[in-house]
Amino acid sequence: MPDVIGRYAVRTTVSVVALAAAGNAAALEWEVGDAKIDLYGFARLNAAFDVDQDATSDFGTQTGSFNKTVENDRANRDGGFGADAEQSRLGVTVKHDTGVRVTVEGDYRGGDFRLRKAYGEYEGILAGQTWSNYNTFVGYTPSVDFDALAGLAGLQDRVAQVRYTIGSLSVAIEEPIPSGRPLEIDRGGNDVPASDRDDFSRDELPTLTARYESSIDAFSYSVAGVVQQVNGNQAETNLISGDAEDDMLGGAAFVAGSYQATEALTLNATFNVSEGANTYLYRSGDDFGAADGYFDGDDLEPISGYGGSIGASYKIGQGSVNLGIGSVTNDWDEVEDDRPTDTSVQSEHETNTNALVNYMWRPADNMMYGVEYQYLDVELQSGESFDANRAMFAAQYSF
Repeated sequence: MPDVIGRYAVRTTVSVVALAAAGNAAALEWEVGDAKIDLYGFARLNAAFDVDQDATSDFGTQTGSFNKTVENDRANRDGGFGADAEQSRLGVTVKHDTGVRVTVEGDYRGGDFRLRKAYGEYEGILAGQTWSNYNTFVGYTPSVDFDALAGLAGLQDRVAQVRYTIGSLSVAIEEPIPSGRPLEIDRGGNDVPASDRDDFSRDELPTLTARYESSIDAFSYSVAGVVQQVNGNQAETNLISGDAEDDMLGGAAFVAGSYQATEALTLNATFNVSEGANTYLYRSGDDFGAADGYFDGDDLEPISGYGGSIGASYKIGQGSVNLGIGSVTNDWDEVEDDRPTDTSVQSEHETNTNALVNYMWRPADNMMYGVEYQYLDVELQSGESFDANRAMFAAQYSF
Protein backbone atom coordinates (compact mmCIF):
# COMPACT_ATOMS: atom_id res chain seq x y z
CA MET A 1 0.00 0.00 0.00
CA PRO A 2 1.47 3.39 -0.92
CA ASP A 3 2.66 5.59 1.93
CA VAL A 4 -0.30 7.66 3.16
CA ILE A 5 1.96 10.63 3.82
CA GLY A 6 3.18 10.65 0.25
CA ARG A 7 -0.37 10.33 -1.15
CA TYR A 8 -1.72 13.39 0.62
CA ALA A 9 1.45 15.45 0.22
CA VAL A 10 1.00 15.22 -3.55
CA ARG A 11 -2.66 16.18 -3.19
CA THR A 12 -2.20 19.23 -1.00
CA THR A 13 1.23 20.72 -1.63
CA VAL A 14 2.39 22.78 -4.58
CA SER A 15 6.04 22.75 -3.56
CA VAL A 16 8.64 20.69 -5.40
CA VAL A 17 10.50 20.59 -2.10
CA ALA A 18 7.55 18.92 -0.37
CA LEU A 19 7.05 16.50 -3.24
CA ALA A 20 10.67 15.43 -3.02
CA ALA A 21 10.35 14.95 0.73
CA ALA A 22 7.15 12.96 0.47
CA GLY A 23 8.03 10.60 -2.33
CA ASN A 24 9.84 9.91 -5.59
CA ALA A 25 8.44 12.46 -8.00
CA ALA A 26 9.98 12.37 -11.49
CA ALA A 27 11.83 9.10 -10.91
CA LEU A 28 13.76 7.09 -13.48
CA GLU A 29 12.01 3.75 -13.99
CA TRP A 30 12.87 0.35 -15.41
CA GLU A 31 11.79 -3.25 -14.94
CA VAL A 32 13.98 -6.19 -13.92
CA GLY A 33 12.29 -9.56 -13.61
CA ASP A 34 9.18 -9.20 -11.44
CA ALA A 35 10.31 -5.84 -10.06
CA LYS A 36 9.81 -2.25 -11.12
CA ILE A 37 12.72 -0.06 -10.00
CA ASP A 38 12.47 3.69 -9.49
CA LEU A 39 15.67 5.68 -9.03
CA TYR A 40 15.05 9.22 -7.83
CA GLY A 41 16.74 12.17 -6.22
CA PHE A 42 18.09 15.60 -6.90
CA ALA A 43 21.19 17.78 -6.92
CA ARG A 44 20.65 20.98 -4.97
CA LEU A 45 22.61 24.12 -4.24
CA ASN A 46 21.69 26.18 -1.18
CA ALA A 47 23.13 29.61 -0.52
CA ALA A 48 22.36 31.99 2.34
CA PHE A 49 23.28 35.51 3.35
CA ASP A 50 22.92 36.26 7.07
CA VAL A 51 22.07 39.93 7.10
CA ASP A 52 22.83 41.01 10.67
CA GLN A 53 24.55 38.06 12.36
CA ASP A 54 25.36 34.44 11.63
CA ALA A 55 22.15 32.45 12.17
CA THR A 56 23.16 29.49 10.00
CA SER A 57 22.65 26.02 11.46
CA ASP A 58 25.58 23.69 12.10
CA PHE A 59 23.90 21.36 9.57
CA GLY A 60 24.56 23.80 6.73
CA THR A 61 23.34 26.91 4.95
CA GLN A 62 19.94 25.35 4.23
CA THR A 63 18.63 25.95 7.77
CA GLY A 64 18.25 29.01 9.96
CA SER A 65 19.04 28.33 13.64
CA PHE A 66 17.17 29.75 16.64
CA ASN A 67 20.07 28.79 18.91
CA LYS A 68 22.63 30.58 16.73
CA THR A 69 20.35 33.62 16.62
CA VAL A 70 20.75 33.94 20.39
CA GLU A 71 24.45 33.02 20.58
CA ASN A 72 25.64 35.30 17.81
CA ASP A 73 23.36 38.20 18.68
CA ARG A 74 24.85 38.17 22.18
CA ALA A 75 28.36 37.96 20.77
CA ASN A 76 27.72 40.81 18.31
CA ARG A 77 28.91 38.65 15.42
CA ASP A 78 28.29 39.99 11.94
CA GLY A 79 26.45 38.09 9.24
CA GLY A 80 27.99 36.55 6.16
CA PHE A 81 27.54 34.36 3.10
CA GLY A 82 27.68 30.58 2.74
CA ALA A 83 26.75 27.90 0.20
CA ASP A 84 26.71 24.10 -0.02
CA ALA A 85 25.17 21.18 -1.92
CA GLU A 86 24.65 18.96 1.13
CA GLN A 87 20.88 18.67 0.77
CA SER A 88 21.35 16.66 -2.45
CA ARG A 89 19.50 13.35 -2.26
CA LEU A 90 19.46 9.85 -3.76
CA GLY A 91 16.87 7.12 -3.32
CA VAL A 92 15.57 3.90 -4.86
CA THR A 93 12.17 2.21 -4.64
CA VAL A 94 11.60 -1.38 -5.76
CA LYS A 95 8.01 -2.60 -6.34
CA HIS A 96 7.51 -6.35 -6.76
CA ASP A 97 4.57 -8.00 -8.50
CA THR A 98 3.79 -9.67 -5.16
CA GLY A 99 2.89 -6.27 -3.73
CA VAL A 100 6.08 -5.88 -1.70
CA ARG A 101 7.61 -2.42 -1.92
CA VAL A 102 11.06 -1.43 -0.59
CA THR A 103 12.53 2.10 -0.32
CA VAL A 104 16.04 3.20 0.64
CA GLU A 105 16.98 6.88 0.58
CA GLY A 106 19.76 9.13 1.82
CA ASP A 107 21.24 12.60 1.53
CA TYR A 108 24.42 14.47 2.42
CA ARG A 109 23.11 16.85 5.06
CA GLY A 110 25.89 17.54 7.54
CA GLY A 111 28.57 16.67 4.98
CA ASP A 112 28.43 12.85 5.04
CA PHE A 113 25.91 10.51 3.47
CA ARG A 114 23.16 9.77 6.00
CA LEU A 115 20.28 7.31 5.90
CA ARG A 116 16.89 9.03 5.62
CA LYS A 117 14.61 6.11 4.79
CA ALA A 118 14.92 2.32 4.73
CA TYR A 119 11.60 0.49 4.93
CA GLY A 120 9.37 -2.12 3.34
CA GLU A 121 5.61 -2.26 2.82
CA TYR A 122 3.16 -5.09 2.24
CA GLU A 123 -0.64 -5.12 2.53
CA GLY A 124 -0.88 -2.12 4.81
CA ILE A 125 2.08 -3.04 7.03
CA LEU A 126 5.16 -0.82 6.95
CA ALA A 127 8.38 -1.67 8.83
CA GLY A 128 11.63 0.27 8.87
CA GLN A 129 12.67 3.90 9.02
CA THR A 130 10.58 6.62 7.39
CA TRP A 131 8.56 9.68 8.37
CA SER A 132 7.05 9.31 11.83
CA ASN A 133 3.37 8.43 11.80
CA TYR A 134 3.03 11.48 14.05
CA ASN A 135 3.70 13.77 11.09
CA THR A 136 1.95 15.20 8.05
CA PHE A 137 2.61 17.43 5.07
CA VAL A 138 -0.98 18.66 5.14
CA GLY A 139 -0.84 22.29 6.24
CA TYR A 140 2.79 22.60 5.11
CA THR A 141 3.76 25.94 3.59
CA PRO A 142 6.56 25.47 1.01
CA SER A 143 9.92 26.97 1.97
CA VAL A 144 13.46 27.22 0.67
CA ASP A 145 14.73 26.73 4.23
CA PHE A 146 15.13 22.95 4.76
CA ASP A 147 13.44 22.99 8.18
CA ALA A 148 10.72 25.50 7.30
CA LEU A 149 8.33 27.02 9.85
CA ALA A 150 8.27 26.48 13.58
CA GLY A 151 5.04 24.83 14.73
CA LEU A 152 4.53 22.55 11.72
CA ALA A 153 2.44 19.50 12.52
CA GLY A 154 4.20 16.67 14.34
CA LEU A 155 7.76 15.45 14.48
CA GLN A 156 8.88 16.31 10.91
CA ASP A 157 11.52 13.60 11.17
CA ARG A 158 12.04 9.95 10.26
CA VAL A 159 12.12 7.16 12.83
CA ALA A 160 12.23 3.36 13.05
CA GLN A 161 8.70 1.98 13.33
CA VAL A 162 6.10 -0.65 12.56
CA ARG A 163 2.94 0.91 11.11
CA TYR A 164 -0.42 -0.43 10.01
CA THR A 165 -2.63 1.57 7.64
CA ILE A 166 -6.26 0.85 6.87
CA GLY A 167 -8.02 3.44 4.78
CA SER A 168 -7.34 6.90 6.19
CA LEU A 169 -6.24 5.62 9.62
CA SER A 170 -2.70 4.61 10.51
CA VAL A 171 -1.29 3.44 13.85
CA ALA A 172 2.32 2.72 14.73
CA ILE A 173 4.76 1.74 17.44
CA GLU A 174 7.90 3.81 17.06
CA GLU A 175 11.41 4.27 18.33
CA PRO A 176 11.24 6.41 21.49
CA ILE A 177 12.73 9.54 20.11
CA PRO A 178 14.25 11.78 19.10
CA SER A 179 17.09 9.56 20.30
CA GLY A 180 19.99 11.62 21.56
CA ARG A 181 17.64 14.32 22.85
CA PRO A 182 16.94 13.15 26.40
CA LEU A 183 15.80 15.36 29.24
CA GLU A 184 17.98 18.43 29.57
CA ILE A 185 16.94 19.51 33.06
CA ASP A 186 18.12 17.83 36.25
CA ARG A 187 16.00 17.54 39.37
CA GLY A 188 17.27 20.90 40.55
CA GLY A 189 16.16 22.61 37.35
CA ASN A 190 19.75 23.03 36.11
CA ASP A 191 20.95 22.43 32.57
CA VAL A 192 22.67 19.05 32.35
CA PRO A 193 26.06 19.03 30.59
CA ALA A 194 26.13 16.93 27.43
CA SER A 195 28.57 14.51 29.09
CA ASP A 196 25.94 13.66 31.73
CA ARG A 197 22.87 13.39 29.54
CA ASP A 198 23.21 9.65 28.95
CA ASP A 199 22.01 9.24 32.53
CA PHE A 200 18.58 10.22 31.26
CA SER A 201 16.76 7.64 29.17
CA ARG A 202 13.46 7.15 27.44
CA ASP A 203 13.88 3.67 26.03
CA GLU A 204 11.87 1.35 28.27
CA LEU A 205 8.73 1.36 26.09
CA PRO A 206 8.02 2.25 22.44
CA THR A 207 6.15 5.37 21.49
CA LEU A 208 2.55 4.94 20.29
CA THR A 209 1.15 7.09 17.47
CA ALA A 210 -2.12 7.31 15.56
CA ARG A 211 -3.11 9.51 12.63
CA TYR A 212 -6.26 10.05 10.56
CA GLU A 213 -5.82 11.87 7.26
CA SER A 214 -8.39 12.56 4.56
CA SER A 215 -10.03 15.23 2.42
CA ILE A 216 -13.46 16.71 1.73
CA ASP A 217 -13.67 18.37 -1.66
CA ALA A 218 -11.07 21.20 -1.65
CA PHE A 219 -10.19 20.73 2.04
CA SER A 220 -7.54 18.25 3.23
CA TYR A 221 -7.01 17.57 6.91
CA SER A 222 -4.92 15.49 9.31
CA VAL A 223 -5.27 14.80 13.04
CA ALA A 224 -2.84 12.76 15.12
CA GLY A 225 -1.71 11.92 18.62
CA VAL A 226 1.36 10.48 20.31
CA VAL A 227 1.90 8.91 23.74
CA GLN A 228 5.35 8.21 25.18
CA GLN A 229 6.91 7.10 28.42
CA VAL A 230 9.46 9.58 29.74
CA ASN A 231 11.95 7.88 32.02
CA GLY A 232 14.37 9.93 34.10
CA ASN A 233 17.27 8.16 35.75
CA GLN A 234 19.74 10.68 37.10
CA ALA A 235 22.76 9.12 38.75
CA GLU A 236 25.05 11.07 41.08
CA THR A 237 26.86 13.85 39.20
CA ASN A 238 28.75 16.99 40.00
CA LEU A 239 25.39 18.79 39.96
CA ILE A 240 23.53 16.73 42.54
CA SER A 241 24.26 14.02 45.07
CA GLY A 242 22.21 10.86 45.40
CA ASP A 243 20.06 9.12 42.82
CA ALA A 244 16.72 10.24 41.43
CA GLU A 245 14.58 7.98 39.29
CA ASP A 246 11.03 8.41 38.08
CA ASP A 247 8.93 8.10 34.94
CA MET A 248 5.80 9.66 33.54
CA LEU A 249 3.56 9.54 30.49
CA GLY A 250 3.79 12.37 28.01
CA GLY A 251 1.57 13.10 25.05
CA ALA A 252 0.96 15.48 22.18
CA ALA A 253 -1.63 16.07 19.46
CA PHE A 254 -1.96 18.11 16.28
CA VAL A 255 -4.52 19.19 13.71
CA ALA A 256 -3.57 20.41 10.24
CA GLY A 257 -5.48 21.56 7.20
CA SER A 258 -5.01 22.79 3.64
CA TYR A 259 -7.74 24.51 1.64
CA GLN A 260 -7.61 24.98 -2.12
CA ALA A 261 -9.44 28.31 -2.13
CA THR A 262 -9.01 28.90 -5.86
CA GLU A 263 -7.10 27.24 -8.66
CA ALA A 264 -4.14 29.46 -7.76
CA LEU A 265 -4.49 29.97 -3.98
CA THR A 266 -3.88 27.39 -1.23
CA LEU A 267 -4.27 28.20 2.48
CA ASN A 268 -2.44 26.17 5.15
CA ALA A 269 -2.65 25.94 8.94
CA THR A 270 -1.36 23.69 11.76
CA PHE A 271 -1.82 23.60 15.54
CA ASN A 272 -0.02 21.46 18.16
CA VAL A 273 -0.30 20.91 21.92
CA SER A 274 2.08 18.97 24.17
CA GLU A 275 2.23 17.84 27.79
CA GLY A 276 5.49 16.08 28.56
CA ALA A 277 6.26 15.44 24.87
CA ASN A 278 7.94 18.63 23.67
CA THR A 279 10.40 16.68 21.53
CA TYR A 280 7.36 16.26 19.26
CA LEU A 281 6.70 20.02 19.24
CA TYR A 282 8.50 21.08 16.08
CA ARG A 283 11.31 23.61 16.52
CA SER A 284 10.76 24.20 20.23
CA GLY A 285 13.61 24.52 22.71
CA ASP A 286 17.03 25.56 21.47
CA ASP A 287 16.16 24.44 17.92
CA PHE A 288 14.40 21.05 17.72
CA GLY A 289 12.48 19.84 20.74
CA ALA A 290 12.51 21.28 24.24
CA ALA A 291 12.87 19.17 27.39
CA ASP A 292 9.86 16.96 28.12
CA GLY A 293 10.11 17.33 31.89
CA TYR A 294 12.20 18.13 34.95
CA PHE A 295 12.90 16.76 38.42
CA ASP A 296 11.11 18.47 41.29
CA GLY A 297 12.84 16.78 44.17
CA ASP A 298 12.57 13.08 43.30
CA ASP A 299 9.47 13.51 41.12
CA LEU A 300 9.55 13.84 37.36
CA GLU A 301 7.16 16.58 36.23
CA PRO A 302 6.02 17.40 32.66
CA ILE A 303 6.68 20.61 30.78
CA SER A 304 3.88 21.75 28.46
CA GLY A 305 4.00 23.55 25.15
CA TYR A 306 1.98 24.59 22.12
CA GLY A 307 2.56 25.96 18.66
CA GLY A 308 1.27 26.35 15.15
CA SER A 309 1.72 27.87 11.72
CA ILE A 310 -0.32 29.61 9.04
CA GLY A 311 0.61 30.19 5.44
CA ALA A 312 -0.52 30.68 1.88
CA SER A 313 0.70 29.71 -1.59
CA TYR A 314 -0.28 31.56 -4.76
CA LYS A 315 0.64 30.35 -8.23
CA ILE A 316 2.17 33.02 -10.45
CA GLY A 317 3.48 32.20 -13.89
CA GLN A 318 5.74 29.15 -13.78
CA GLY A 319 6.08 29.25 -10.01
CA SER A 320 4.44 30.23 -6.77
CA VAL A 321 4.73 32.84 -4.05
CA ASN A 322 4.64 31.34 -0.54
CA LEU A 323 4.44 33.15 2.75
CA GLY A 324 3.96 31.93 6.30
CA ILE A 325 4.61 32.38 9.99
CA GLY A 326 5.12 29.77 12.70
CA SER A 327 5.62 29.92 16.45
CA VAL A 328 6.11 27.54 19.41
CA THR A 329 6.01 28.27 23.15
CA ASN A 330 7.15 26.17 26.12
CA ASP A 331 5.88 26.86 29.63
CA TRP A 332 8.86 27.19 31.98
CA ASP A 333 6.93 29.07 34.67
CA GLU A 334 6.25 26.00 36.79
CA VAL A 335 9.91 25.01 36.69
CA GLU A 336 10.81 28.52 37.77
CA ASP A 337 8.22 28.46 40.58
CA ASP A 338 9.51 25.13 41.88
CA ARG A 339 13.13 26.34 41.83
CA PRO A 340 12.92 30.06 42.70
CA THR A 341 16.64 30.35 43.47
CA ASP A 342 17.76 28.65 40.25
CA THR A 343 18.69 31.04 37.45
CA SER A 344 19.51 28.57 34.66
CA VAL A 345 15.87 28.35 33.50
CA GLN A 346 16.09 32.03 32.54
CA SER A 347 18.19 31.07 29.52
CA GLU A 348 15.66 28.56 28.14
CA HIS A 349 13.83 29.37 24.89
CA GLU A 350 10.28 30.27 25.83
CA THR A 351 9.09 31.18 22.31
CA ASN A 352 10.61 30.57 18.88
CA THR A 353 8.99 32.37 15.94
CA ASN A 354 9.94 32.58 12.28
CA ALA A 355 8.32 34.12 9.23
CA LEU A 356 9.21 33.71 5.56
CA VAL A 357 8.27 34.76 2.07
CA ASN A 358 9.63 33.15 -1.07
CA TYR A 359 9.19 32.65 -4.78
CA MET A 360 9.76 29.21 -6.26
CA TRP A 361 10.17 29.27 -10.03
CA ARG A 362 9.97 26.14 -12.19
CA PRO A 363 11.17 27.12 -15.67
CA ALA A 364 11.31 23.47 -16.81
CA ASP A 365 10.26 20.03 -15.68
CA ASN A 366 12.37 18.60 -12.85
CA MET A 367 13.98 21.86 -11.80
CA MET A 368 13.30 24.70 -9.37
CA TYR A 369 14.90 28.01 -8.47
CA GLY A 370 13.91 29.61 -5.17
CA VAL A 371 14.61 32.86 -3.36
CA GLU A 372 13.49 33.48 0.21
CA TYR A 373 13.62 36.02 3.00
CA GLN A 374 13.32 34.68 6.54
CA TYR A 375 12.99 36.40 9.92
CA LEU A 376 13.76 34.54 13.17
CA ASP A 377 12.84 35.70 16.66
CA VAL A 378 13.59 34.12 20.06
CA GLU A 379 12.19 35.10 23.45
CA LEU A 380 13.92 33.61 26.49
CA GLN A 381 12.27 32.84 29.81
CA SER A 382 14.14 35.84 31.19
CA GLY A 383 12.22 38.14 28.85
CA GLU A 384 15.23 38.84 26.62
CA SER A 385 14.55 38.73 22.89
CA PHE A 386 16.85 38.15 19.92
CA ASP A 387 16.24 38.24 16.17
CA ALA A 388 17.96 37.60 12.88
CA ASN A 389 17.33 38.11 9.16
CA ARG A 390 18.39 35.77 6.36
CA ALA A 391 18.15 35.73 2.56
CA MET A 392 18.36 32.37 0.77
CA PHE A 393 18.71 31.00 -2.75
CA ALA A 394 18.27 27.41 -3.94
CA ALA A 395 18.66 25.61 -7.26
CA GLN A 396 17.32 22.05 -7.45
CA TYR A 397 17.57 19.62 -10.39
CA SER A 398 15.53 16.45 -9.89
CA PHE A 399 15.39 13.06 -11.61
